[in-house]
Amino acid sequence: MRHLCLFFAACCITAHAQQTLRKPVASTDTQSKKRVVDEVAPIAKTVLETVDVDLKRLTKAKDLSIDNTLYTLHFLHLEQRLHEALKGKQLPVDPFAVSKGVAFATTFQTFRGLFRDSEKLRRFMRDTHTQATTKGVIVDMTIMPWVFRQEGGIESLERRLQRMGITKVARYQHVISALLPYGKIGDLTRIKAVRVLRAAQAKIGPTSRTHPHYGARPIVSSLAREPRAGREGRGGGPSAPSSKSGLVTSEGDKAMGTDIVRDTFAVNGSTLRCIGILSDSFNFLGRQEKLIASGDLPENIIVLQDIDEVLDMEEGVEPTDEGSGIAELIFDVVPGIPALAFHTAQGGQANFARGIERLTSESKCSVTVDDIIYSAEPFFATGIVGQAVNKVAAKGTAYYSAAGNTGTPGLFGRFNNVGRRTDVTLPDGSTVTYEFHRFKETGSIDLPFTLGPGVMSLFVLQWDQPHFTVFGPPGALTDLDILIYDRSRPLQLLFIGAETSFGADPVEVLPIINPFVSPLELNLRIGKYIPPKQAGTPPGPDPNLIALVDMANDAVLPTRSTSPTSFGHSNAQGASAVGASFYANTTNFGTAPPLVNDFSSRGSFPLVFRKNGSRIVPPIERQVVKFVGPDGANTRFFPSRSYLPDVDLDGDGNPNFSGTSASAPHVAALAALIREKDPSLTPRQIQMLLMETADDMNDPATPGFDVGIDEKTGAGFVNGPAAFRALSSRRAYPQEAELATSSLDYGRG
Repeated sequence: MRHLCLFFAACCITAHAQQTLRKPVASTDTQSKKRVVDEVAPIAKTVLETVDVDLKRLTKAKDLSIDNTLYTLHFLHLEQRLHEALKGKQLPVDPFAVSKGVAFATTFQTFRGLFRDSEKLRRFMRDTHTQATTKGVIVDMTIMPWVFRQEGGIESLERRLQRMGITKVARYQHVISALLPYGKIGDLTRIKAVRVLRAAQAKIGPTSRTHPHYGARPIVSSLAREPRAGREGRGGGPSAPSSKSGLVTSEGDKAMGTDIVRDTFAVNGSTLRCIGILSDSFNFLGRQEKLIASGDLPENIIVLQDIDEVLDMEEGVEPTDEGSGIAELIFDVVPGIPALAFHTAQGGQANFARGIERLTSESKCSVTVDDIIYSAEPFFATGIVGQAVNKVAAKGTAYYSAAGNTGTPGLFGRFNNVGRRTDVTLPDGSTVTYEFHRFKETGSIDLPFTLGPGVMSLFVLQWDQPHFTVFGPPGALTDLDILIYDRSRPLQLLFIGAETSFGADPVEVLPIINPFVSPLELNLRIGKYIPPKQAGTPPGPDPNLIALVDMANDAVLPTRSTSPTSFGHSNAQGASAVGASFYANTTNFGTAPPLVNDFSSRGSFPLVFRKNGSRIVPPIERQVVKFVGPDGANTRFFPSRSYLPDVDLDGDGNPNFSGTSASAPHVAALAALIREKDPSLTPRQIQMLLMETADDMNDPATPGFDVGIDEKTGAGFVNGPAAFRALSSRRAYPQEAELATSSLDYGRG
């Protein structure tokens, strides 16, 4: 097993830091160190000893995969403990400047002190998509299979975790999600039952106030023109009937033609039981009663679990109540719905999966929508969240999911080994060996990209080998790492992320930051790690397929603009992934055909593994983005201006809810109206009806106009009146067996 001290978490080694590492540091020799320790309080002395011990123990961990972000948080917390113990005193040497070959450099220093600076903590949470407070972080831990076979089983392990102070425990299959105190990270790594341990990184909305999710959107002149009808009978225009009684109505209602649908076909959702919602939070900001009083939400709101049940709410935590924004959009389209049910998707993947099932089993929701993705969800397999989606779809729940807002900066293709081994020198002078991937985009091992000033990106690298978290042993057979160099100084290693993947998950999640005022011009490499002979671990076979996605959508990559970027449970066979089009760029607002947003994610990665872990040969090509819905529509409160100041895109005084997080609930609400009209339709039949009647759209990344289905827009922009006309004129609808696109049913995909 390699020494993880060679691969510090999310580190950025500046030239100054490298020089510091290579200088002899007299103040860290044994005698000086003893003098420093003797001068500080006993608590500070304990912290200093813990830093040394944990650097050795955690970076040499065997049979455990701990991710980069969690590793960094551990040492940031130790720095906080030392700060509190010193009570203003200064040590002759900074123990976090350099220690035993691990550099606490740019990323660490940028967020140093985040536990005493609420703004730093908020930024860390936003930019790394980490669910953290000053007291702990939500983690996902994968449990060894033998735990379930021993006496006491998993319940005994859960009690042990709780005795350690680990709370908010949720379990789904052999994954446990929980709130882990920073001081217990080291203790948890001693539990042999835990095989994979990572921070639960979940993306919901934009990552910063200047994110192109908002700023790059075209505001077309059709806003000032008289709306015109689209294709025959679509509806539209200022006199379109609506039964909505709230203060604010989503423009997406008119964009889809559902205002016409309700009046023409006498549907409003009143015969349904409820629609389920999964997002970050619902009523943390306390606006639910105001929304109900104004008629913008129904009176019956069922909150199965809000964010305060999975996180200890305190200063620095920044839930946005995106769930209530989703609810507003749904209620605009389905104003007769008796109830809306909510369950937070935060709290880790296990809690998310449980929430999906609870909305069906407890609240009896016939339609459910979510707008969240976890960074470690599989690209090439169906993870535990996707399996939960498939399970409820098999029971009749029509499930809709945001396709994502990662645009097109992705990489996908075959792993192309250059066929030679290269020794890479690390800051402490030691070397590690790689076999690098040759990028077809450049014909070399370097992929150039730019990281703007003050920007943080979150790279997710995966390859087509088994996930221990999904299938259990043997896990990944090969270990791939991301290495990033300064382009102007090709030998200067700036960032390296190297989660240990052997026997664990084929996943590398690397947050990188540019704290400077000028852009960083960088080269990215993907290397197959070659363990030293004494480690006794073979390097494993080359993977067939690799894929890289920037979840933050901030790095400027020269990769193919048609590479997939939508992944995870939205790829599950039981889900309908929804892309986004700004409502003003749709037919009923004067733009035909509608224009897809540039940030809307595209699909798809092939399905390589069945639920039982066996490889599918050849892999199944999946159409992930099924159709596009409207976004950028008005709500009363979401998103708040304190989070995103420039949210009034159309200048009418109301915030505009943008992204696939807004388009998915619009389409889910249309599906609910269809389900009310014909309750006998299965989720797959509703999906196909919407696809068959959608307005065709173009994928701007491909030459010419894409007639029919494409990877960016699916079948096109949903057309409510056309779907209802087709439904009313159809004598019979194809059965599930006729609709199937593969041998995999909902329970297996």
